[in-house]
Amino acid sequence: MRQSSPTVLFFDGFPRATEHFLFREAKGLTDSGREIVIAALHREPSVPLPFPCKGIWGNDHAPIDRMWSLLTPSLSVAALEILDELGPRGFAFIARRPSSFGKMIRRLRGAAQIHSMHAGFCGLAGYALSRALDVPFSFSCHARDVFVQTDVLAFLVPRARRVVTCWEGASDFVRARFPQHADRVVMIHHPAPQLDFAPGRIGKRLVAVGRDVPKKGLPLLLTAFAMAREKEPGLELELIGPLIAETGLLPEGVRVSGILSHAETHRRMSASSVLVHFSRVAADGDRDGIPNVIVEAMMLGLPVVAANAGGVAEVVLDGRTGMLVSSREPGQFADAIVRMVRSSDGNSALAENARKMVEQQFDPPTQVASLAAALDSALQPL
Repeated sequence: MRQSSPTVLFFDGFPRATEHFLFREAKGLTDSGREIVIAALHREPSVPLPFPCKGIWGNDHAPIDRMWSLLTPSLSVAALEILDELGPRGFAFIARRPSSFGKMIRRLRGAAQIHSMHAGFCGLAGYALSRALDVPFSFSCHARDVFVQTDVLAFLVPRARRVVTCWEGASDFVRARFPQHADRVVMIHHPAPQLDFAPGRIGKRLVAVGRDVPKKGLPLLLTAFAMAREKEPGLELELIGPLIAETGLLPEGVRVSGILSHAETHRRMSASSVLVHFSRVAADGDRDGIPNVIVEAMMLGLPVVAANAGGVAEVVLDGRTGMLVSSREPGQFADAIVRMVRSSDGNSALAENARKMVEQQFDPPTQVASLAAALDSALQPL
């Protein structure tokens, strides 16, 4: 591998179907002339992407790689540091992958810096790797790794030269919790994809995209849809993603399409009339940041009805860029769906406003330049 002090973007696993936004960041940095290496402890085999840069995968290791990990005292020191502060749970994440780390250490010598693309255990692994390579460490964080994995966050923030968040609520939380390190925190939106804009949709085809996890509020969404269909017969809802398999339990009018390619997902969204997103704060504190699917819908001109949780309200401005309702009231959500379906004339204005906002706040060159600046600043001593 040609070495010219590349920036390493570090993942636990990559590429994942839900992380095209991180791929866009890597591609944007590469296109801007920065040398980027993607390094991941394991490669996800199911999502083919045209990689714009070099990729190194820890699970494709050779016997020599375990030796490299054993010959790097700094890795052991980092692992013991993690053990001391986080206990066996954090230590085990590092200790059970010696060959993967050995390969990373061997192949990444000469790197300029390590930037973990998530906090959590991915951040722990990136920090340990930075110690082994004796290079600066920084990381990005999103939602779960901010509000749920708070013990790991407390370990990482003092050791990172830069902390990149992707929405204001997460930035405010990190700065408030770690005021002595607030100057290290920078908020940078993920760059929006370039999608064909087609406002003025008319119809009763709703679409929801996501995973069946508590923060996505799927049971509440289905309840709200059933209530809306009583008021507006003929409504249809397509669920896209690894949502649910028990199709017999679904309300009438709901169809499960499962996991689709990114391009096919956008095609189905373009053929729909409203995106519905019932996000909520889960019992463990997990929540959405700014859901990428909402940004993508706005780029497509697809009107959005969303529940107010996490960072949703930072982009869905009620009555201006979409309809925003309480995350605790399925009845309000149902009413909003019906109003959106029946007010096709006003939907074009919402779509225009939404597209304009996304183009201003999620502009790819601007966001990539901001991320590059954050990475450059992480190269400077604290």
